[in-house]
Amino acid sequence: EARMRVHPLPTVLGLVLLLLCVLGDESKEKAVRMKTTRQLTEILKELGIKVPHGAGKEEVRELALKHDALTKYESQQQAKAKKVAGHDDTIDTLFQLYDKDSDGKLTEEETSPVIAELQKMQGNKLDEQAAARVFKEMDADNSGALTRQEIKSLLGKATEGKQAEARRLDPEKEKAIRMKTSRQLKEIFADMKIRVPAKADINELRALAIKHDALTRYERRHPE
Repeated sequence: EARMRVHPLPTVLGLVLLLLCVLGDESKEKAVRMKTTRQLTEILKELGIKVPHGAGKEEVRELALKHDALTKYESQQQAKAKKVAGHDDTIDTLFQLYDKDSDGKLTEEETSPVIAELQKMQGNKLDEQAAARVFKEMDADNSGALTRQEIKSLLGKATEGKQAEARRLDPEKEKAIRMKTSRQLKEIFADMKIRVPAKADINELRALAIKHDALTRYERRHPE
C-alpha cells in the first residue's frame, strides 16, 4: 500500500512570519488607500516612476503598491532629514565653540579662528585680508554677523558642490554620452526610471545623463 505523505506542521516562527507579512501588506495597502490620487502621483514622480497619462485611481494605487512607493519615499525623506540634522549638529558645535557672547550670531572676530584654521589646513599662512573677504562672502545680508540660517545655507551649497564634483565625468564617459542620440538617451532613462522633461533637447538630455551617471548604471544593469 502506498504510504500517505505526511506534511510537517508549520512552525510557530513560520506562522508568525507569515502573519507579519500579511499584516505588513495590509498596512501598506491601507496607507496607499489613504492617499489621494494626486498625492500618489506626486510621490511616484518624485521617485522617477512613470505614471501613464490619464491613469485612474486604482491604476495609480496598484503602481504605488507594485513599486512599494510609500516605503521608498519615506526612506528618501528620512535620508534628507538626516542630512539636515547632520548640518544642525555641525552648526550647534560651531556656535558652542565660537559664539563667545551666546547671542546666536557669529561676528567676524568670532569666526576668525575658524577661517585661520581652514587656511592652515590648506597649507596657507594667515592672511587677514583674505579672512575678511571670506567672511564678507559668507555674510549674505551684510549684517556684520553670521546667522545659523546663513551657515546652514553655506553647508548645503558645500554638500551640493561635493556631489557635483563626485558626478564629474572623465573625458571617455563624456564622449560616450555625446555619441548617444536623443532617442538612445531617452530609452536609457526610461529603463532606469529617470524622469525626463517633456521637451528636453539634446543638451538637457546629456546633462541629465551626467547628473545621474546614467550610462554607467545602465551598463551595470545590462552587461554585454
